[in-house]
Amino acid sequence: MPQPLPQTSIEDQVLLSERLSIEDASLCLRSACIAYEPEIESHLKNVSDYAVALARKTDFAEDKVGLLWHGAALHDLGKLGIPQELIRKKASFSHKEMQLMESHTTIGYNILNTGTSDFLKIAAEIALS
Repeated sequence: MPQPLPQTSIEDQVLLSERLSIEDASLCLRSACIAYEPEIESHLKNVSDYAVALARKTDFAEDKVGLLWHGAALHDLGKLGIPQELIRKKASFSHKEMQLMESHTTIGYNILNTGTSDFLKIAAEIALS
């Protein structure tokens, strides 16, 4: 017979709910990036995994590692504001095209910085860097 789940405090339930909401929002935004630029999926995962690996080599709080992974996965969100012709271009960029492509960091920052949660503020800073 399965053991009953331990009782959790209201605070723990709220924290879990907040964490799950953050993860859901992050996954939805990540999916939007992948729908716009399908080739980016492995890049987003690799950047997130690398950020976590680096964090674990420092004194980064282990309970925040999941949030870091989700925040790093949004670092290219601003590419949604770049024309698809430019995203898909295989040839070298002109100077003007390069400037436009580089602006995706600011676009991503502006999108994420409209939120009020600490997570979105951190994700905005990651997108800008």
